[in-house]
Amino acid sequence: MKKFFSALLCLVLLLSACFSFAENAAETTDVVFPDLSGICSEELSAEATRLYNDFYLDASWPVLLYGTDDPSLLPVSGKQAFVVLGLQLVDGEMTDELKARCNAAAAAAKAFPESVLVCSGGATGENNPARHTEAGLMKSWLTKHCGIAAGRILTDEKAMTTAENALNTFEILRQQGIESITLVTSDYHQRRANLLYGSLAAFNRLFNGFDVTLIGSYACVTEKGSAPDPLDAMVALIQTEAILTEVSSGVAEAREMIANFASKGDQADALNAPLLARIRAFNPPAAACWEEIMNLWKELSKNPEVNGDVLPDGLPDTNELCIVALGYQLNPDGTMRPELVNRLKVVLSAAKKYPNAPIVCTGGPTAANQKDATEAGKMRDWLIAKGVSPERVYAEGDSLSTVQNAVFTLNLLSLYEPQVTQLALISSDYHIPTGILLFETRCILTAPDPSTRIRVVSNASCHGTAALSVSFQAAALSEIAGY
Repeated sequence: MKKFFSALLCLVLLLSACFSFAENAAETTDVVFPDLSGICSEELSAEATRLYNDFYLDASWPVLLYGTDDPSLLPVSGKQAFVVLGLQLVDGEMTDELKARCNAAAAAAKAFPESVLVCSGGATGENNPARHTEAGLMKSWLTKHCGIAAGRILTDEKAMTTAENALNTFEILRQQGIESITLVTSDYHQRRANLLYGSLAAFNRLFNGFDVTLIGSYACVTEKGSAPDPLDAMVALIQTEAILTEVSSGVAEAREMIANFASKGDQADALNAPLLARIRAFNPPAAACWEEIMNLWKELSKNPEVNGDVLPDGLPDTNELCIVALGYQLNPDGTMRPELVNRLKVVLSAAKKYPNAPIVCTGGPTAANQKDATEAGKMRDWLIAKGVSPERVYAEGDSLSTVQNAVFTLNLLSLYEPQVTQLALISSDYHIPTGILLFETRCILTAPDPSTRIRVVSNASCHGTAALSVSFQAAALSEIAGY
């Protein structure tokens, strides 16, 4: 959500700037690159700004053109890759423009027979029932029509935007030990593509010890041409902010730490130390958050501290405490299963013990034959029927997982009960550690300053017969990291 509002603000500012273009009808763009030091390091923000100035403020920025310029004039250095960017498919097939990009890439590859090609692009287009991917079709065209050996062609078949092209491609480049790249795309697309790839190259050089040089541009010619365009500049800035936010968040490294903890046993701490150090290099607050989260997970794995069916004494009897009741899958006909009723009995006891605490019931539509029935709605109705005041009880009826229980419940509290500072989770005994882990993780990530953070301070539970593995927790933790 934070990323969304940041991008939205950037969009509003850039749209305003675009209107100024229309007024002065300038051929080159006057959009000023925003200060991104708030989402990435000052050094990286400065590098991205320099790249933007090179690619957009300099109308004479050079682009070598396929069919006009000899591809043998392209600079190469070390282990070289030509990165071919995809274009939306039409009826599941390549357009002539995408074929032209492939032809340009083939010409470059033939001029440098030791190079490799990286084709990037996912399954696009509205009428694509076979789910053909841009990259897959590009590889087929290059092998069948251009005579390029299949072994020279690497593919990314997931990217749906230029930003994702860059993110996914760089992982391939890192794995292959590529030292320099030339982007192959359409003339009008070169500036934006170079800005995104250049920014990501700068991040990897500064913080990941992977130095790949963006040394060339080779473009097929279109009617749009290669002159800087205000609308493309706007999109370029939004995508650059998004890609730098993504890589500077530490989520990729955090997910690797999560996987290590789940699968590497006693080796996990040693493997995770350099990952934490890497995050700390470009985002110290994120590193502190993930160090706290991993320590919490370790503690919960050893000492889960699951209470019985009564909330303990000593919690604040004020509306600063919120009782959170976690749902459980409904029967196909929309009725509650016995385990969910048992959870509610614990909630009712807690509601009587702490009568000033608001209650959030959380759980979405999980009845196979009753799509309108939600766990939260059924839970709320049950509590009200047992005498709990309707004004106390909220029904969060959208979540379909414990991850969403945490995210959506905390969003609800920020809107309707902003005074809440402490949570008491109620669920089945086996579910409590996972609930604590995910709610605490969400609180840590959204409020790195402990003084402003909601905390899970207690729990109560009914007995259940299931079990949640470390791998289940790892998958959930990896998911909530990306929210």
